[in-house]
Amino acid sequence: MNAKSVEWSDFHLFLAVARERGLSPAAKITGRSAATLGRRMQALERSLGRELFIRHDRGYELTGDGRDLLDDLAEIESRFASVATTPSKAALPLVKISAGTWTTLALLEKLDMITGTPADVRLRFISAESVLNLPHREIVIGFRTPPD
Repeated sequence: MNAKSVEWSDFHLFLAVARERGLSPAAKITGRSAATLGRRMQALERSLGRELFIRHDRGYELTGDGRDLLDDLAEIESRFASVATTPSKAALPLVKISAGTWTTLALLEKLDMITGTPADVRLRFISAESVLNLPHREIVIGFRTPPD
């Protein structure tokens, strides 16, 4: 395989042709002409040194190598999709809050009011009787009840 001559976009086009089992249906999805797809699939086969399709009058059928490539690319596509989409919870800012035990319990009872619905922030409560350090980012918000 000559990896330098393989275009990443050809893999995307391969997925369309393989899934649609033909050039014309894949052309509708990709916005490329059937002739362009045919040339790109031939170039991909040459670059990989493998025959990926059995060409019929009414469509394309995957060879064993074609099925293997489809499986590999589907897995890569799935991984790419999971990396490319940011989970909404991870995108929310994290706010660390320190409070004594009883204050933490009181805040937790009002959690929906604090975070909003839907939540626009992630909270991490650090229930501690000791005073934590704001400048060292141990916490962002600290609640302390005054001594009696």
